[in-house]
Amino acid sequence: MGSEEDGERRPKMKKRKYVIEDVVMRTNNKIEPLLVNFANGQPLEGSELKGTLHRREKQGVNSTHKLLTIKTPFLGYAGSQTNAQMPVGMTMFLGILDSHTGKMRLIETSQYTVQPVLKDTAFHNASKGPDEVNTYDEKQEAIAASFGSKKAKQAVARRRQNRVETDTMSGAIDQAAAAAGDQALGVEEFMEQQEGTSLITILPPCDRKATTILDVYKLGELAPDDFLAQLQEQAEALLGGQDPGPTSTLLFREMVENARHEHKFGNQLRLACVALLVKHLVAFLDCKNPLLRDFGKGRIMTDCCNGVVAWIMQEYTLAQGNFITKTKKDEDRAFCLSLILAFISSRYELSVSTLLQSIPIKRDRLDLLMKVIGANYSTSSHSYVLKLPLAKYSQNFKKSKKPKKR
Repeated sequence: MGSEEDGERRPKMKKRKYVIEDVVMRTNNKIEPLLVNFANGQPLEGSELKGTLHRREKQGVNSTHKLLTIKTPFLGYAGSQTNAQMPVGMTMFLGILDSHTGKMRLIETSQYTVQPVLKDTAFHNASKGPDEVNTYDEKQEAIAASFGSKKAKQAVARRRQNRVETDTMSGAIDQAAAAAGDQALGVEEFMEQQEGTSLITILPPCDRKATTILDVYKLGELAPDDFLAQLQEQAEALLGGQDPGPTSTLLFREMVENARHEHKFGNQLRLACVALLVKHLVAFLDCKNPLLRDFGKGRIMTDCCNGVVAWIMQEYTLAQGNFITKTKKDEDRAFCLSLILAFISSRYELSVSTLLQSIPIKRDRLDLLMKVIGANYSTSSHSYVLKLPLAKYSQNFKKSKKPKKR
């Protein structure tokens, strides 16, 4: 009877299995579904998106060059295919599930990253040829770009990039003023909304208008049960009394201890899996760019399952040929997910000293990400608290940018 009772207490974590009915691979003659990433943040709510995929045939190894353009009431976007940035051997598919039969159809998709193009004239100076320049400086720049050394060409490219960014910012301010006149919206308020939109892009799925703190960040959306099931075996060993190991961080030990204090074994197992996921994310964040390939092959986190490693590499790295790297934005996204999962495990309060000892991050950067998440700092307990109403990060950033008076 004892063994049967133990069996009844075991968690019932959902492992979803579907039968793949058909796999449709990408071809040049048909247009497949596209996954589009906006480099400057998500478009404003209510914006109507109109996209066009341009294709140009050319001779050589890459016979087809594709360009995606998207128009909105505020901005225009353009970008090319970025499937080459995915980890080697990784292919992205769109799954269409028939809920009646339980069968799934997989369609290979392409990923595009689009950049804002505010004015056609913004790139005019950067694209002039040697016969189209007028001033002496422009002529010298054109000569250096065509016949100069590698160092000189790099300097010209940097100057042109800065020039485009200046023109782009000028166009953004003009559009903000136009939007303020059309929609009776202040320029400062419009720019603040743009700033907030770009910051929210580093957050996982969230509902900042929720009425309870449990609904702001939902664990089922951040880490579904079928994904956490990959860590179930290790989580059961931890709950059974296995030593986390001498190299484990203080945050990981506290999260495991929080999981053991849950009344239901299913909740214990779920939070233990969350603790393991945070542990692997922190190890990834502590890994420098030259060692990312070793992390992807499982040489650094030997106790991490292949599925979780592949997911981390796909979500938070870029592959350019044989070189794998992670950007500052990827690191911030991984930091935010780790902190939010730690908040959920510790009942929405985290010690500052525990975080600084466990996570490779500086205090000022930690304060910044906590404001983005919506957490407030409590001086009495020297900890971060996530509660409603959430912290308004945009106003705090705006104040911090004011120069100090002497």
